[in-house]
Amino acid sequence: EEEAEAVAEVAIEAVEAVEAVETREVAREEGAEETEVEGEESKNAEESKNAEVVVDAPAGRALLGAKAVEPKMAVAAKAVEVVKAAEAKEAAPEDAKERAHRSRRRGQVIAELLDTERSYVSQLRCLDEKFVVPLSALVDSDQEVLTSNEIRVIFPQVSVILQYNTLLLEKLLKSVPPGVDLKSDGESVCIGQVFFEFVPWLRSYQSYVIGFNDAMTMLGRVRTENAEFRTFERKALRRTRNMGDLSSLLITPIQRVPRYLMLLQQVQKYTLESHPDYPFLIKAIDEVSKLALKLNEDKRRAEETQKLALFLKSIRDAPANVMHPNRKLLGKYSLSIIGDVVAPSDPHLNEDGEMQQYEATTNDAWKRDSSFEVALFSDAVMLTIERDAPASESEGESEEEEDEEEEEEEEAAAAGDTTCLYYVSMYSIRDVHVPQDIDIAKDRVVQIEVAGSPWAISASDTKLVESFIAAVREAKDTLKMALQQRKSQMKWLEKLQESFTISCSLTEGKDLLVMDTTSSDPYYKMWWSVDGSKKSGKVKSKHISSTVNPNWEARGRSVTTSHTHPANTPLKQIPLLYIQVWDSDYGKDDFMGEAIVKFTRERFEQGFQWEEWVKLQAKDSKKERKKKLVVSGSVRLRVCWTPC
Repeated sequence: EEEAEAVAEVAIEAVEAVEAVETREVAREEGAEETEVEGEESKNAEESKNAEVVVDAPAGRALLGAKAVEPKMAVAAKAVEVVKAAEAKEAAPEDAKERAHRSRRRGQVIAELLDTERSYVSQLRCLDEKFVVPLSALVDSDQEVLTSNEIRVIFPQVSVILQYNTLLLEKLLKSVPPGVDLKSDGESVCIGQVFFEFVPWLRSYQSYVIGFNDAMTMLGRVRTENAEFRTFERKALRRTRNMGDLSSLLITPIQRVPRYLMLLQQVQKYTLESHPDYPFLIKAIDEVSKLALKLNEDKRRAEETQKLALFLKSIRDAPANVMHPNRKLLGKYSLSIIGDVVAPSDPHLNEDGEMQQYEATTNDAWKRDSSFEVALFSDAVMLTIERDAPASESEGESEEEEDEEEEEEEEAAAAGDTTCLYYVSMYSIRDVHVPQDIDIAKDRVVQIEVAGSPWAISASDTKLVESFIAAVREAKDTLKMALQQRKSQMKWLEKLQESFTISCSLTEGKDLLVMDTTSSDPYYKMWWSVDGSKKSGKVKSKHISSTVNPNWEARGRSVTTSHTHPANTPLKQIPLLYIQVWDSDYGKDDFMGEAIVKFTRERFEQGFQWEEWVKLQAKDSKKERKKKLVVSGSVRLRVCWTPC
């Protein structure tokens, strides 16, 4: 194909050259007939043979002489042959050798997926059986090694992920027909549907990814401070077989979802579109790709929050309201500032995305200084100043707080750091005005305006001032866009005053009760009711056999119930949505749990469509209380509302 493409470009040049020469020859012949001068006609014919023509090509065409036309025509003929051969090869059916090669490569990728999944499940089982279970058994005993909170932080969701991936491995192994050798045959194996149905369970990785940095921090602390844990870890790892250290085991779930995506893409590469597994592979790759992006985003947000928390912890006398989920630390700058740096209040984003003012303390003594450590946030600018660290004040503090403070002071002293940062003031980024005509290369001192007061900013390195000014401008633009989006959201919320229809369905469930020997056959019912007595819009789904993690949507067994809310009616008059999950049985069906959803304004602020996990509970009745049924699990509710 590459050869055909290259030769075809030359062929186009050849054809254009021929057409250009023929056109000029015709023109000259007509001119010769009019003048009837044979000498001129002969001369023109000679010129046309040696004339140079311009070929209009994308890369800037070279001048081609008339003498080059014949060899180019030969090249053109060759190009046609190559293109026809390529088309014939593409149209021809796949021969046995190519089919065997593709099947073999597909089988090898699936074999790699199975092998790595076995290894991964073994690593998860090692974490659960060698660490989580024995450490949890020692909690609140004389032999306690870690507290329950430390176990929860270091090993988040390990037992749940192990349960899900064990089931995934079983289903993947069952997808390989008996007697099939994956080294030579990958055509008869279908794994796309298995992964597509497993994607909802992969969402359990979200909490693990979000808490991974906290887990590593906690692990480092207990390894340093807890000799009993170091002994326990060493003995536990000694009983494992070449699985690496604990940190290596804990990072494997972080790496697993991107690995799934890579392997699924490889399988799809060696799968024909006519293969029954192809459409499921496309769906699975799409869902896993979305999940991988979300996990990366969740991890990034968690890291930003942790970064902000660690920075604020290092600032003395900072207001408590500085920490906010919507606030990000963008950068820190050492600047000289001449101007009034005392702020009257502390900026803070409220629920509507607008700046909320809070009382903040400042110290007029800081006016005498000009060197500040400036922290730039996504919505504010904070000024701090470096001073000698004071002696610790332990009055009114708990022993644990005293010990923690002493440890921090000892670490700072060991590092030769005897200073700390003190809070000075804080300003809304919207109150920072930067002129457009600043020439930092020319003006070493930059004049800006903050809360109506002029500031003269400089630094030993002008690039630092340039970086600060650019970051402030970008932060102002980003915040402006965020507030505009918020206002747009408020506009469509006004549509709630109109009549609208709200539609609800359940897409999946997770960790439901085991009602039979090892599993359940769950289905759900939904209806609308003001007080639970009069029901409207009642629907019932079909059951899914042998699972406690049903995916009704993926199996085409989800049903929808709708309610139309009249115009100019308070949202509190929307009926309650009742959800019940049951286990299908040959005799009487068994109750597995219920949920009652109230639709408040906060729920509608999520948009025209949203999904949320709803926790199941036992029925609040004397009859059910006597049964002492312990309900577990959640269902994923999908809501869509549209103005009538």
